Amino acid sequence: HSLLTSHISFLIFFSIVFMACGDTASSSNDTETEAETTEQERLEEENVEERMLATSATLQDQLDTALAGQTVVIEETEFSGTIVIPPGVNLMGKEGKELVVTPKEGQPGVTCTGQGNSDVSHIRVENASGAGILIDGCSMTLNNVIVTGTKAGGKLPGHGILVQNAPTFKALRVSSIFNAGSGLEAVATTSVI
Repeated sequence: HSLLTSHISFLIFFSIVFMACGDTASSSNDTETEAETTEQERLEEENVEERMLATSATLQDQLDTALAGQTVVIEETEFSGTIVIPPGVNLMGKEGKELVVTPKEGQPGVTCTGQGNSDVSHIRVENASGAGILIDGCSMTLNNVIVTGTKAGGKLPGHGILVQNAPTFKALRVSSIFNAGSGLEAVATTSVI
């Protein structure tokens, strides 16, 4: 019963926030489109590949060396550990295949901290602690993302997705269920779409 209530509360909260941000959404979309164009133009000028392939063994190294605007595409469907995404770098499962992230005990599944615009797609985070996906300070778009089974850990109650101090957060085809805390918790975030 409490799980259903949490899920309904999340949907109501998300609907209210979405309606409240209606006018802001168009102006932030314009800004993000301009920022994406600038990053793409910069990559083209520097003759840098827009996409980089990674395996689970090389994923964190590829993310750490990627430039803002680059997308790291993981070829495998499983990853053990926490994925740390530098702000401005994108991550996606290869050809739309879902990457299942299982963090070590007591750890979040995916984190992104700092200023920049990042996109994450085709990811499933299972059984994280504290927060399944922890976003602090960066604008983030999640697309085709599932977060489930997040447990309380440290000072965090086990939110599926925790967004803090972000200019913009977008959720497209996102499911965050069966977590100890809220499905989505947005704190000091300017725009939630």
